[in-house]
Amino acid sequence: MRDMTFAKSKKMHLYFKTLFIAFFFMVVSASSSQAADRYSLNIKSPFDQFTVAVSNNSAVIQSKKVSMKPLELIDPLFQTELIEECPKLDNNKSDFLVKRVIKGKSSILRSIYLDKQLITDGKNCGTVDGAGLSYLPFHRSWFYDNESFKISFKKQVDVLLPPSVKISLKESKGEWLSQNDALILNWEYFDLLRQSFEQIAISGRLHPFLVKEKEPVTLNIDGQTYLFYSIAPSLWAVQLPSQPYLISSNQFQVFENMTFDSWQDRNGQLILIFQDPKRSEEERLQALDDISSHWSRSLKRALQSLLVADEDRREVKLQAIQHLRRHPSDETVLIAAQALSKTSHPLVQNRLIEILKTRNRKGPDIDPDKSSSKDSETIKYWQKWIKTFKAKI
Repeated sequence: MRDMTFAKSKKMHLYFKTLFIAFFFMVVSASSSQAADRYSLNIKSPFDQFTVAVSNNSAVIQSKKVSMKPLELIDPLFQTELIEECPKLDNNKSDFLVKRVIKGKSSILRSIYLDKQLITDGKNCGTVDGAGLSYLPFHRSWFYDNESFKISFKKQVDVLLPPSVKISLKESKGEWLSQNDALILNWEYFDLLRQSFEQIAISGRLHPFLVKEKEPVTLNIDGQTYLFYSIAPSLWAVQLPSQPYLISSNQFQVFENMTFDSWQDRNGQLILIFQDPKRSEEERLQALDDISSHWSRSLKRALQSLLVADEDRREVKLQAIQHLRRHPSDETVLIAAQALSKTSHPLVQNRLIEILKTRNRKGPDIDPDKSSSKDSETIKYWQKWIKTFKAKI
């Protein structure tokens, strides 16, 4: 019985000894693996100089945890075998230098020369085709994920389209106005541009070397210059003021195929015709008829301007009023009240009053059969009422 107990005890001792040895080698193996996964990257470029501490599941810059995605761009630099002879290089003028340092081991160096599409370890070189090198993290901001920014329009915007198109807008008393006399502006397009800039999600960053041969769309916004470049189909990037690198975003698709025509109201030429007093009445009426049911901010402004213009062609004004009545607004009511005293045609006056009655159904009409003094009283009524109405809106 005693021998059996001893044998059993000896067997258990051997089991635990084997288990300990296995556990020891597992720990040593894991420690070696973790050591291999822990390293630092010393990155230097004309834009920035910084160090990234990397472990198997995180990256840190100055005690701040950052994205590991840019490492996917750097890792291939160290995996590529460099066997070509190097041309004469200025080591102090590389566009990107990264040193990979593993604790207790020697460091590995890679330098990038964008203009030569060249990678070197200081002894041998390799060439790379394509745009990939321009996406390397030249600045620590590459490691910051989920960032966004906005571009605000305050007082003035100039859009410069290559080769020589300029579109200018200024803000006055809360309203944006076009500075191009020959351009009937597509305000909906301007609104789309502003909306695109309200919350710009960053999709990537890149070196401006990629666009050195391209002409930008330039926006001068309140004295600051923004350069927008096409970097791929349906993908654009911006160089912000005082920023050396580019930022790409899906919100910049508004620049795709942007031309002068993009900024022109679809009925711009027709609007120019009907608001031109030198044109014949027939031409102007035909232009209004051709516009049909199309509506835009430029059309509304042109029609409103026509109502208060000094020239008084009855049929043209009646057509303009008809278009405005289809799209009632407080702004048009104010314009109609102003226009009421600028015309002597009872029919035109009554059509204007119909616009006013969208806000005051009880107001009087002009009666063509009554005396002019009666008409004057009606106009005075509406002039008094519009002051009350204006104070409420």
